[in-house]
Amino acid sequence: MNFSQHRQSAQEKISAFMYGRYGVDKFAYFLLGISIAVSFVNLFVRNFWTSTGLSLLSLGIIAIAFARMFSRNYEARANENRTYLKMTAGIRGWFGFQAKKFRERKTHKYIKCSSCKKRLRVKRLKGKRTVNCPLCGESFEIKI
Repeated sequence: MNFSQHRQSAQEKISAFMYGRYGVDKFAYFLLGISIAVSFVNLFVRNFWTSTGLSLLSLGIIAIAFARMFSRNYEARANENRTYLKMTAGIRGWFGFQAKKFRERKTHKYIKCSSCKKRLRVKRLKGKRTVNCPLCGESFEIKI
């Protein structure tokens, strides 16, 4: 048996083990990220008891994340993930918008309507422009 056949066999074994299990989701990534952050903070703690507590906290969070990944109770884990996504929708939306603004920073500018405060996306063209708000119908002039 050569290496590629052995690797394929290992992949099949892992796949067979994970069959019927929940796997990784956004909440699991969040838990693992929190665990890494707690471990990083633990690097700067000099008190033995605090350091031990942070280490145990980090290991506990990792244990919860892995228990969720290997769980066969698919519906309960999906509900937990759905709740997490619902609770963090505003934060994730804000960061997503900031990323979009950064990607489009050379071609578009984001402004707010002067009357209804709706966020508008306009092309970056030099000079003064008249912008019409699609929500309230207000027209106003901007300089880019």
